[in-house]
Amino acid sequence: MKKFFSLLKRNKLIMPFVSLIVTGLMLVASSLAWFSMVDRVDGGGMTVGVDNRFITFSDEITVVRGVAAEGGGSYTQTVVYHKGEDEKKYYEYKDGAFVRDEEGNKIPFEIKGLFPGEYLDIKIAYKCSANLAGTKYRLYFTNITDSNGKFTVKDKELSILGIYRWNVLDKDGAEPAEKHWFSEYTVTDNADGSQTVEEKNNGTVELKTEIWPNVEEFVSSTIRLSVDLEQYAKLKGTTSNLLSEKQFSIGRLGIGMGES
Repeated sequence: MKKFFSLLKRNKLIMPFVSLIVTGLMLVASSLAWFSMVDRVDGGGMTVGVDNRFITFSDEITVVRGVAAEGGGSYTQTVVYHKGEDEKKYYEYKDGAFVRDEEGNKIPFEIKGLFPGEYLDIKIAYKCSANLAGTKYRLYFTNITDSNGKFTVKDKELSILGIYRWNVLDKDGAEPAEKHWFSEYTVTDNADGSQTVEEKNNGTVELKTEIWPNVEEFVSSTIRLSVDLEQYAKLKGTTSNLLSEKQFSIGRLGIGMGES
């Protein structure tokens, strides 16, 4: 973590303004439940599932947390998760065995903490049976809640989701220029100096829509999450501690057929 903060400071990403903003800022996705076919598992945190019995996920998920530095330098940490034996959850896996905590318990997938300048790449793979080849599928986040992630600016209640950005990386690993937030603020500056702010968030984020290949093979996708204060900076009356200890949760990462 020292390398992370060193790079953040070097890039002037930790300033008095944002250092308070990120206090307690959490992307909560503990105990990721990882599914094969259309199975469901209830419980806290994010679940992963499919909407069609002819679709399945691979047995591995990889999470890369990194900080990119000016001049091309960077620092990353990679954690691999495997599905547990006869279970439908993924657990940290290293050197051919499940990693266990001090009490001997396997460590489930979880995402906690995301700072400005830091990114989180979630690498997944999935495939369909031959009868779905050539049809369209959609990858999405849903059941997104922000009950503990509200803040108020000039009597307007907004969601913390407006500072979290997502993107699906290109096949070459590059991040597309187009920006997407979990929640979008539309800010209008009025003639009297006031602002009108509207927010769009329907609880579902459409990550990707593509055509299944004509061969029965795994398709890979990398979802990048980061903190982006661009929308927040446009709001009048914001202060650095408005976002402290705010959080939200993603209930489900899913894949289904056709359009939403």
